[in-house]
Amino acid sequence: MAVLWELMRVILGGVAAFFGGIVLMPGLVVLWLCGLASPLCLMVSGFAGVIYWITGTPHDGELAVGYLVYAVAPFVATAVLSHYWNKFTGGRRPRRARRNIGGLRLEQDADFAPSPGRR
Repeated sequence: MAVLWELMRVILGGVAAFFGGIVLMPGLVVLWLCGLASPLCLMVSGFAGVIYWITGTPHDGELAVGYLVYAVAPFVATAVLSHYWNKFTGGRRPRRARRNIGGLRLEQDADFAPSPGRR
């Protein structure tokens, strides 16, 4: 009976993982497209910047800055969201000061007094 129960749990877990993957797939596709679009926008921005440098046309400069903003926005959003996600999930944790001397990481209660046996 325990073997049947374990087999049923494995089958149900596989079905749940399959349908969960189907639900999460659109989100992964969107992340992939954002990751693909950002370098492309950066390349267009670089090209427009070079054309602006050559021709001096204001439209090319505006285009370069606009696509640069499009390229940088996902990176800024990732940094901001991860910062606030860590604040939200971590709460207020007290930070302990690290004590490094000569590449050695010392414990919080390290004693710097000379020992009586060594001189």
